[in-house]
Amino acid sequence: MARSKSSLISSAVSFLILGGIASFASGRVTCLFTECYLVISGSSIFDAKGVKLDQGVASIIQNAPIPLFGIGGAFLIAGLVKADDPKD
Repeated sequence: MARSKSSLISSAVSFLILGGIASFASGRVTCLFTECYLVISGSSIFDAKGVKLDQGVASIIQNAPIPLFGIGGAFLIAGLVKADDPKD
């Protein structure tokens, strides 16, 4: 499947943006013993408000930025290295 240079770069930008969002969200996930929360508002643990998460979902959110940034970087390198098609 041949992909054009612009589609590779746009895919890279999409994955990098998703990685940034996942990085922000992973910093907002807090687990206390067996309960995990995605903190929505509050400046400390005493006044924090958030959404209760399953431990599996919390671990996916916490580990998602690494593969998303990796895939985005791979698409970016592929888009920058790919030669322009003479037909375009």
